[in-house]
Amino acid sequence: MSSISTKEQILDAAFSFYYLKPFVDFSMNQIAQKVGISKPAIYRHFSSKAVLFNAMKERFFDLLSQKIIEMQNSCKNSKFYSKVPFVNTIQFFVKNPEYINYILSQMSSVPQFDEECMKELFKRGVKDTRMIENTERPFRDFYCRISILFFIKIRECIFMNKEKPNNDVFGEKLLTFLENGFVKAVENENLFYPNKISDERKAELRKLSSINESEFPKENRFFKAFASVIRNYGLKGVTLEKIACELGMAKSSLYFYFDNKNKMLSSLIEKELSLMSEMVRENIAEAKNFSEYIYIQLYTEMNYFFIRPSIFPICGWLLQSSGTTTQERQIESDNAWKKRLSDSKDAEKIDLGFPVKTEILTLWCAIIPIALTIEGEKRQFDKEKYYLGLEKIFNMIQFGFDSDKTND
Repeated sequence: MSSISTKEQILDAAFSFYYLKPFVDFSMNQIAQKVGISKPAIYRHFSSKAVLFNAMKERFFDLLSQKIIEMQNSCKNSKFYSKVPFVNTIQFFVKNPEYINYILSQMSSVPQFDEECMKELFKRGVKDTRMIENTERPFRDFYCRISILFFIKIRECIFMNKEKPNNDVFGEKLLTFLENGFVKAVENENLFYPNKISDERKAELRKLSSINESEFPKENRFFKAFASVIRNYGLKGVTLEKIACELGMAKSSLYFYFDNKNKMLSSLIEKELSLMSEMVRENIAEAKNFSEYIYIQLYTEMNYFFIRPSIFPICGWLLQSSGTTTQERQIESDNAWKKRLSDSKDAEKIDLGFPVKTEILTLWCAIIPIALTIEGEKRQFDKEKYYLGLEKIFNMIQFGFDSDKTND
């Protein structure tokens, strides 16, 4: 007999729907089946689904704040005190992988989630969150949060159902990598070692990464309707009925094109990503080194999003998919770059405590504009703010988040 209370088992079951896959809304019936109880039994502990979701939020912040406070108290006199919250956050998510997609879903669907996160942590006694949220360096903190969640998720995918290397070592190594960037992670002759790009060359690359809207294919009407429903109701509120209503057609008519909602979403996004990948592939052909490769990729993706604003509400799903479905399809390059990257073993020289491959690094860079799109939507960035963010993030990838080149 389990020593865990029924209430905790229900919460465990709810969080299991977030485990290493994009969040798919669950029913109280599904929760009951996972726990092995009747649906009415759930309502003895949670009077509604909204109450259950609130309890999940409370548990998440209780656990996270507890770990941060424990580490802060044990390291008050350490010179690394300012790094403590970040290190401990890494360990927290490594040990609780089901919370990775939970926080990603909150980041992509809850307005002002960063502010709410800080409020909840302060309410629970966390005294210093300098390395979690720094209003003076918002792009640095955004970059670190996304990168930490990405690499934890990738690592979990690699070692799924396998014995994992030392968690503590991974946390320290990941933080060191983000602090220092590629410049201190590899030797000069390594493919990933930063190459200085002049202002004149950057201007050329930005022009190269632009997209001619007049030559852009017409947007798929199903995709546009799907995005509109997500924007109005959130990922949790998407139904075929709402999509059909947006299209002005009967729900039954949608089944002529798609078997179900999830297949519809996957199919539409796959087509959209193929278009974006083609544009990135064409532009990256002009890159002279990997630094230019990253720069072109960042700007091409961001410009693509500007032309396709309906994809903005879809970015939350894309972000949650990173490391699972999208791990299978990195952003492709032209034949020369593809061969060069696939033949190179230079990525393996980067020590994160687990095997690093080239496709992991290129996928990481591809995820950044997606996450920045979500951040910008919440903070109402204009184009110049997005471009400013790309410049600073590019420098952080190259030289680390504490480089003088990255001051916000």
